[in-house]
Amino acid sequence: MDGINEMLTEEDILLEGTKFDEIHAFKHEGLTNLLFPFSEDIKLNIGKLAIWRLASYETFGGTWLTDYVDNRLGGFEMSAFEKEIRRLDTFADTEISFEFQCNQTEGWPACLMWNRAEGKAWLAPNDCCGDNEQYYEKAMRACEEFGIRTCEIVNDFNEILDSLGDNAKECKIYEESEAPELS
Repeated sequence: MDGINEMLTEEDILLEGTKFDEIHAFKHEGLTNLLFPFSEDIKLNIGKLAIWRLASYETFGGTWLTDYVDNRLGGFEMSAFEKEIRRLDTFADTEISFEFQCNQTEGWPACLMWNRAEGKAWLAPNDCCGDNEQYYEKAMRACEEFGIRTCEIVNDFNEILDSLGDNAKECKIYEESEAPELS
């Protein structure tokens, strides 16, 4: 742990005198793996860490935990909600609203997803903003609490958006016959 902390400090990855003070070790496929959990009191230059991880891969075999779990351990266990939205979210049948912010996700950017074929809609956090994994997970739980709603027609979709607040209302979709007249 001291050696890794020293290397990361020399590379200006660990900042402001912070260091990893917790380490977890586990064995898998004959290798001892070390997990250095990020905490809020550790100041990191995450961009430099990503470059260092790639440059030192031959030496350390380092990877992000999410990649390791997905590629070596078969993935994280999903909730029933996550399994169902993964099943519903097929490109051919799913429409996606523009991104908006709402109280339901405590301001985390989200979209309303709609599988027209099955008449189901759900709220999904924008995973492109996943810099803060804990906050993203909190937004995902909020989406799970919102649930999967019945949504058979455009009016249902728009009513769900109305229920999510002013920012979401701006994302309504219209059938050609429903389009508002422009003045």
